[in-house]
Amino acid sequence: MNKQTCRKLAASALAVILFGCGDGSNGIDGKTGSAGAAGVNGVPGQPGATGATGAAGAAGQPGPAGSSAATPVADADNALKPLPELALTKYINPFLGTRQQPGGTHPGNTSPAATLPFGMVSFGPDTDIDHQYYSSGSGYNYDSNMINYFSMTRISGPGCRSGGTLPIMPTMLTSQLASNSNLVMRQAGNTFDHKDETAAPGYYKVKTKDGIVTELTATARSGFARFTYPDKTKAILVIDATQNNSMTGVSAQIWQDPADASGFYGKTSNKFNCGGAYDVYFYIQSGSAYATAPRFINNSGTVILNFDLSKSAGSSAAVKIGLSYVSPANALRNLKKENAGFDFDKTKSQADATWNTRLNTIQVDAAGASGDSLTQFYTAFYHAMSGPTLFSDVDGSYIGLDKQRHQTDAYKDKNGVLVRRSHYTTFSIWDTYRSLGAMHAWLFRDEAADMAQSLVNDAVQCGAFPHWADANVDDVPMEGDHAPMLLASLQAFGATRFDSATALTYMKRAAFGPSTDWPQWPACNGNPAFGRNVAGTAQGNMPDYLKLGYVAEGGDASGIHTGSLTIEGANRDFAIGRFISNLNPGDVSAEDKKSAAALLLRGENWKNIFNPTTKVLAVKDLAGSWASPSQDDGYHEGTAAQYLWAIPHDLSKIVTALGGNAAAIQRLDTLFSVSAKAGTPSGLTLDSSRLNGGENSDDFYMGNEPGFASPWAYNWTGTPSRAQFVLPQIMAATFSSKPEGLPGNDDVGATSGWYVWAALGLYPMIPGVPGLTMATPQFSSITIQLADGKRLLIKRDKNAAFVKTLKVNGQDWPSTWLPLSKVQAGGTLDFSVSDKPTSWGQASAPPSGAAGNFSQSP
Repeated sequence: MNKQTCRKLAASALAVILFGCGDGSNGIDGKTGSAGAAGVNGVPGQPGATGATGAAGAAGQPGPAGSSAATPVADADNALKPLPELALTKYINPFLGTRQQPGGTHPGNTSPAATLPFGMVSFGPDTDIDHQYYSSGSGYNYDSNMINYFSMTRISGPGCRSGGTLPIMPTMLTSQLASNSNLVMRQAGNTFDHKDETAAPGYYKVKTKDGIVTELTATARSGFARFTYPDKTKAILVIDATQNNSMTGVSAQIWQDPADASGFYGKTSNKFNCGGAYDVYFYIQSGSAYATAPRFINNSGTVILNFDLSKSAGSSAAVKIGLSYVSPANALRNLKKENAGFDFDKTKSQADATWNTRLNTIQVDAAGASGDSLTQFYTAFYHAMSGPTLFSDVDGSYIGLDKQRHQTDAYKDKNGVLVRRSHYTTFSIWDTYRSLGAMHAWLFRDEAADMAQSLVNDAVQCGAFPHWADANVDDVPMEGDHAPMLLASLQAFGATRFDSATALTYMKRAAFGPSTDWPQWPACNGNPAFGRNVAGTAQGNMPDYLKLGYVAEGGDASGIHTGSLTIEGANRDFAIGRFISNLNPGDVSAEDKKSAAALLLRGENWKNIFNPTTKVLAVKDLAGSWASPSQDDGYHEGTAAQYLWAIPHDLSKIVTALGGNAAAIQRLDTLFSVSAKAGTPSGLTLDSSRLNGGENSDDFYMGNEPGFASPWAYNWTGTPSRAQFVLPQIMAATFSSKPEGLPGNDDVGATSGWYVWAALGLYPMIPGVPGLTMATPQFSSITIQLADGKRLLIKRDKNAAFVKTLKVNGQDWPSTWLPLSKVQAGGTLDFSVSDKPTSWGQASAPPSGAAGNFSQSP
């Protein structure tokens, strides 16, 4: 539609929603217009000339698509090749992580909502929650017995709340049929008992105090609800687009489809509590007749449905909802493509099958394993697939960070079939680059490559890589520039099908600042690539960092944790250096090789804030003197003691700076409260109550990401047996199969991802490096399905804590470092273990630093 026509139609808000105005989004198709011209090459034809009963009465239904000369685009999910499947969804506890641990600082903030792996929709309950921005981030708190409503979206495990899109609530309150107010949501009477609540992958069910049973399931981009009413003469449903988990009084509208009485569509908006707002579109389809006409209140932002179940064999009503961030027409297309029928049980079964296939990517031998350990492992793996989430529609369209409509491209798979890319969002990058990037690339290569391309597209659209992407908004709750580290890990672990040249362009702009070809400081929609916005400029904290090699207190550092931001800068620089090093040599210019060398050395910038006298990380002022931190102790959501080990690429030099192995071991022992104890098999003990100390403690803090690398750091001190001792202690003390089973915010699966790695006895220690550090696997046999049908088999000869020997693909392996190349095409890891500490791994130090040979064999 041209802008002139749009302006004429804009006198009616309905017309704007139907047709769109200049952003490329489009509305609901007319239903009975005359046939339009045939499309060309698969693109829908132009609308018919007139429409007898079209949605707006002015334009008919678009003409049929023309025959396409291009190869049909396949669904990437169909390319999955699962192992012979075990029944694994039975081990999932979706309530794990929904309650805060006694004495803990933050809950897991997960949700029992119905969703699919990396799905756009997460359809579930929103309980009465504490409205501080950091609590109950998913909208669900196990300690609440009151349901505000059920909604279509949420983030799993965040520190900042989002989601709650399009609340719905069944009721038998007949006064709602005449009231102009929403009488049933956020009401104290909407209570339930956990004994009447169940959840499984892709399914949620609850019976509320009024006797109504609500069941929810989902496809990737749609939700499906079934409500069973005790009194079928009072079957009412309230759908309210004017509120969500972050806001009430939202400007929203719902219209009934004039060509289909069972259909409703509309537009609402939502907001990430740590950032900005975005638009959401929906199409609702009812499977039941109405006893009275649908009623609209709140300026048409709320619709009341009164179902007529008098002729139904049962007392249930069903509603399907398609979601889109592009248009209501696309919401309908998503719904038709993914859930064309009205069979709730079939959709539920399909969701379970989808999850079961994904979970079978890792098969652990249940023999000798407890039910709790299997629940913990597979629920952690389940949570590790909670994000990033789909943002593009079934046709590949999405609204980008520039607020314009975009279309994903396509690629040919190994069979020559054209596959449409997906665009992703929900990038909680500060959290996930440590544990999830490598996992997703190693196990879900196609999706991971699309995630990488999504970040590159985001950078092109907004000027720099985003920091925390929610929908099409870039937010900066955390300091630093983390996307390069995530991209480097995705690349290193095999997800290379993305535009690495453009990615490198934006990496270099972020790392080096303005240049002749890019004279401005890089920023994503005004958010500086590195640090925080200062006085309305895009430079962030880069000038100090580039000039001094650290972020200084004072100057442009107002409100900044200068110590941790310096660490993040060093980590980012090293990762970009590795990204360049991992490229095909023919794709790397001489200038880029120089950049890589410089950046790898800048990975040692942590030295600039390491006090050689006190042997601790600290902060400095502009003059280079040790200073008093302006924010906490200078370290974001952590302390200097915790951040010392959050520099995983340069641990050998950190050990040296501390005074050698003995001094480093003592520092780690203090962090983990490890001490000698005679009479125990290990000769060691620790205080398990000090393994989740919190962000203001000098103890280890499992509940937040800067601590993830710390237990593995023992491998760089010549005492890998200490890592083998500490890791299962952490897992036992801070994780469980209960609702309080996570030590802190799960942060889109980051903490759960760490647990999965620890159970495998592997960890992707260094972002951008294709290699793993190792400890004892926690199961006797683990089979991992890798890309292209390859398999890695991990075996442990008995249940014991300490590694005695290891064979990699049948060869003795005396090192804790495993280059990814040794197992990327599959293989075997055979561990022989002992009840007592051994010398395995002590004599072969793992690689480290700018000169590290990460492909070395021992």
